Amino acid sequence: MNAGAAAEVVGKMSAAAAGKVLGGLEPLKVVEIIEGAIKFKRWENPTLKAAEMLSMVTTEKGTLIVGLLSLRTRTDVLEKMDYTVAANIIDELEFPGVNTNLPSPGRILLSMNLDSALGIFQASTKKQALFRDAEWAEFQELKKIIDQRDSDIEGI
Repeated sequence: MNAGAAAEVVGKMSAAAAGKVLGGLEPLKVVEIIEGAIKFKRWENPTLKAAEMLSMVTTEKGTLIVGLLSLRTRTDVLEKMDYTVAANIIDELEFPGVNTNLPSPGRILLSMNLDSALGIFQASTKKQALFRDAEWAEFQELKKIIDQRDSDIEGI
């Protein structure tokens, strides 16, 4: 079955059933299904559907799949997941070497909606270890801005 047909079939399933199916496939095939479904809009709200499905696979399998997704899809899917599930995946992502263009887990957090990034960060067990030094400083600055925004909202 090609990825388009598989996406159609999986898209009609519940998230739990689809998660079981995707969990049994090779990670590259799952990536092909998810990327294709998002690109060609095979599902209604495809990023959310992918996040729900990936939330149902094991953390190990989810980490493999998320690590293979394009950066944009990875970011979009992680920020739509339950924060605890996303944090488990972020915690398991491989930290790239210094001489690589691959993003660190911290850079992935910095590239997503900041409220989602903070939720995932708070659920993470690794916290500061997710970031390179410069990324940590950037995250701290953004966190201060969000904290200030939240306190301003409370004051209104």
